[in-house]
Amino acid sequence: MGFKKYIIVSFAFLIIVVFGTLYVNNDEFTVKIVELGINRTLPIYIWIILPALVLFFATVLHMIFYGTKSYLQRSTIKKDISKISMILNDRLLDKTSSLSIKTPSLKEIADILNTVEIKIPTKSFEPSPLIAATTTTIQALNSGKYISVKELKLPSDNIWAIKNTKNRLAIDDNFAVEVLKNPNSYDTNLIECAFDILLENKPIESIKKITAELSLTNRMIQKLLLKDSEQLSLTNHEILDYLK
Repeated sequence: MGFKKYIIVSFAFLIIVVFGTLYVNNDEFTVKIVELGINRTLPIYIWIILPALVLFFATVLHMIFYGTKSYLQRSTIKKDISKISMILNDRLLDKTSSLSIKTPSLKEIADILNTVEIKIPTKSFEPSPLIAATTTTIQALNSGKYISVKELKLPSDNIWAIKNTKNRLAIDDNFAVEVLKNPNSYDTNLIECAFDILLENKPIESIKKITAELSLTNRMIQKLLLKDSEQLSLTNHEILDYLK
């Protein structure tokens, strides 16, 4: 029974009790307790209805208390479920979520999600708008599209941020040049990726100028010498310098 229905039915019951008592007995009754100084005379229907009213109000307070408690619990669970969706979204982006979950069972799920790798399913599905947007972003990155850093909003060491940077290198030679000229600002893997792209698109002479201040890794030197075997642009002295 709902709270409103309980109030209505209770009042109806109390009214029935009052009129039923008046119909059966309209006399008065005196309660006298000398020790407590109580000497009260009231109609019998009032003596009957008073305990019922006390019980009624106590029941209402009980229902309000546990109703409020239940509402707060449901509200917390609803918020935690929403956070689970956000945590799932973070894991798709390979981020560890710091969101706090209060519901014990959901907290356990959140802790598990933060330790597993989640990939986009190949079969069609209907995710929430948040996850749908993330899925679209990941699919765009996997297809080679570059997304601006402000729009992507991921830390530079995140795997999708690195993938995004590689996508930019693949479509922007000027950015690849910038990476090689500022090696302290980028990860070694990105530097090698930029080097590979420029090595494929530019002649050896241009590569020599771009990498003049760059310390090449063994892998980069091997690729450079392999490319030079086709173009024969490096002198013996330059080759020896690279091999030192």
